[in-house]
Amino acid sequence: MTGFVDSSGHAILTIRLKHPGTGTEPSVDAWIDTGITGELVLPMQMIAPMGLPLGPAVPATLADGSVVQRDAYSSSVDRFGKWTNIEVVANQGTFPLLGVGLLLGHHLDIDYSGRTLSLT
Repeated sequence: MTGFVDSSGHAILTIRLKHPGTGTEPSVDAWIDTGITGELVLPMQMIAPMGLPLGPAVPATLADGSVVQRDAYSSSVDRFGKWTNIEVVANQGTFPLLGVGLLLGHHLDIDYSGRTLSLT
């Protein structure tokens, strides 16, 4: 999988999601965020139009160490041609965040000078 580094230095990977009920497959540009141990965090304003099914709330530890409850939704993600079920955590942010849960077992290479990204 390939991505890019934007002009602000954000490492971005385009991922394909799949709605578990309708099968629709939206693509999402997500910032790589190694501070997130989960799989994917999406702004609520992106989740609502997708109509992802709501699952149980999950605890999320914020940067200041406080723990909050966040709604989680069911989806699948295309990982190298295989659909994998994931938990999508909702937040009030403005940009999707791809966490370590989707990077484990893979090699992430970010070339800031060339502004390229690869995940193998």
